[in-house]
Amino acid sequence: MEITRLKPSIFLNTLLSPESQIEIKTAGISLVDRSWQILERTLPDHLIYFIASGTMEAALNKNFLKLKEGNLLWVQPGVTQKFWLNQNQLETKVFFVRFHLKLNNNFIGMENQYSIM
Repeated sequence: MEITRLKPSIFLNTLLSPESQIEIKTAGISLVDRSWQILERTLPDHLIYFIASGTMEAALNKNFLKLKEGNLLWVQPGVTQKFWLNQNQLETKVFFVRFHLKLNNNFIGMENQYSIM
């Protein structure tokens, strides 16, 4: 799958365009405990995690991050990713959505690999 990478401002305009198509692959809410982890993978999808409570750790393209309550993480397609909980964290509540974004049947992504808000 070929992904057209856009500058953030152009990407956001494309996301809001009436011509764009969003195809939800999966979405939900998970309450995960310290045994939870996602082994290293690379997805062809956009991935959004919202940390509702607790903390989570991640490696995105080998860059280590600590996500905390209130953080929203948006990972672009093609980013190598791994997620886990710190052994001191009992559980974390995470909202998630994986989706494709298309414009004129072209898959669209942002040139930034990921964003934390």
